[in-house]
Amino acid sequence: MRLAHLPTVAEQVPAGVLGPKALTVDAQAVPTSVTVGPDGALYVGLLRGVPSAPGTAMVYRLLPGHAPTVYAKGLSAVTSLAFLGHDLLATELSTGGLMAVGKAPGALVEVPAGSRAPKVVALGVPLFAPTGLAVAHGTVYVANGGVLPAKGPKTGEVLAVRGL
Repeated sequence: MRLAHLPTVAEQVPAGVLGPKALTVDAQAVPTSVTVGPDGALYVGLLRGVPSAPGTAMVYRLLPGHAPTVYAKGLSAVTSLAFLGHDLLATELSTGGLMAVGKAPGALVEVPAGSRAPKVVALGVPLFAPTGLAVAHGTVYVANGGVLPAKGPKTGEVLAVRGL
């Protein structure tokens, strides 16, 4: 049973990305994660399809039987979601969008309760293609280095973040 259909978004593709000329495409909604919020609603994180420009990804709030609503926007490439209390956390594969994976850092972002704007959480260590996120007993766990070939010590690690 399909609970929701997430819409495409018209995006400008620069010349050289999908051919010699710039063009407009309907960038797919690419759902990559779902979590249940403290309000019982479902929250779905998106990568945005090519060209996946930075800031074009979003998180939708879903209530079965209702149209999805945008909960947060201004993200770049969401790979995982979790709630820390009433604050939404998301990992971003790349802050430069999908086309910049491996070139731009990943991020852990927080959308504070009552806000719709994400802010990057400073971790003291760079994230490289983070792909997973979990919260337990006040500790945030981030799976880091989960997509691309080995890049030194940043590949295949799990980080524990406390004090958010």
